[in-house]
Amino acid sequence: MIDLLIVTHPHGDHIDEIGLLSQLCFQVRQLSRPQWLTEQEVYAANQLADYTKVANYLGMNSTFSQPILDGQRVGDAPVSGGVSVEVFTSSTCGRSNINNHSLAVGVGYAGFNIMVGGDNEPPSWRCLLENPAFVDAARYTDLFVASHHGRFSGYCADLFEIMKPKLCLISDGRQQDTDATDRYSRHATGFSVRPRNGGPHQQRYAVTTRTDGFIDINVNFSILAGRTIDVWVN
Repeated sequence: MIDLLIVTHPHGDHIDEIGLLSQLCFQVRQLSRPQWLTEQEVYAANQLADYTKVANYLGMNSTFSQPILDGQRVGDAPVSGGVSVEVFTSSTCGRSNINNHSLAVGVGYAGFNIMVGGDNEPPSWRCLLENPAFVDAARYTDLFVASHHGRFSGYCADLFEIMKPKLCLISDGRQQDTDATDRYSRHATGFSVRPRNGGPHQQRYAVTTRTDGFIDINVNFSILAGRTIDVWVN
């Protein structure tokens, strides 16, 4: 059973493994996705080679749409072991680019807050900045997972008038169209990162899967020890 599945938006590179849900007989208790996009819009935004994945994604709407009772929603901290999950949307943006309909997801635990940007681009970031609830979440972001794989197209300077993350994380392949890592680094305040091989801590402002490989973030909390946050890279 998957308690909560969030699909930021239905582009082929974000739903690569969607078919495994049915193949492995997973059940999904709660599904969050930009459900206002029509089937025609989703197909039009994808390549023909991704149509099977798109069909599996669209099929989830009927398979995994179960009503959730008040007080039982995954992502409310009392229900989720102290983990909070907030989903923010920019459904009023134009629909010619479904990147701008990505969900922005805030995850919090023990006072440490992560914002996952999906593939949002400046038009949708500016829409989100009109939402006071999103502004509050952005203001307290510690780790920002940069939108659109850290490329220039996802970078929005207006966002960082509110958000002052300690660290930015960029997930992308070896080959990328553009790289805005330096821009994101300038907005971060810095965080101690440990090499997994046991080397000394380093003050970092951005980490990337391209140069750092596997990135491991651990947030631990106990009444006796308090909160500890460790970031390891290869």
